Amino acid sequence: MPYRRPNSALGAFLQALKEEKIRCILIGAMAAIEQGAPLTTIDYDFWVQLPERQYVRILTIIKRLGGAIIARTLYELDDGTQVNVIFNPDGLRAFNIELKRCYSSDLGGHEVRVSPSRIEETGADLVEDGGSESFKG
Repeated sequence: MPYRRPNSALGAFLQALKEEKIRCILIGAMAAIEQGAPLTTIDYDFWVQLPERQYVRILTIIKRLGGAIIARTLYELDDGTQVNVIFNPDGLRAFNIELKRCYSSDLGGHEVRVSPSRIEETGADLVEDGGSESFKG
């Protein structure tokens, strides 16, 4: 995962989620990259434990941090970092069940839970166990 300084926009976003008591799990390509997958991506996908009807809470955080709303669940932080917030990812169990499978990692100076991925032994294929995406090399 790319290094993010502790006072980065992503770190501020994660801190704001924590302050609002909104738990999240890093899923998608960036979670796979964290585990060594040979992928590239430009955004961070976070599954938030928040009913979708409360998405305005996320919008408020983004605006407070000086970010921009690109789409209802896609945001650009003030340094250009793109964050995708997912409320109901496909193929996963309940948030609390999936949270138990995650491991902790440092991101932007903040502890974040990362969804496990499984790298297939047949080359660079990656099956995303903890997200709504599948990657095949």
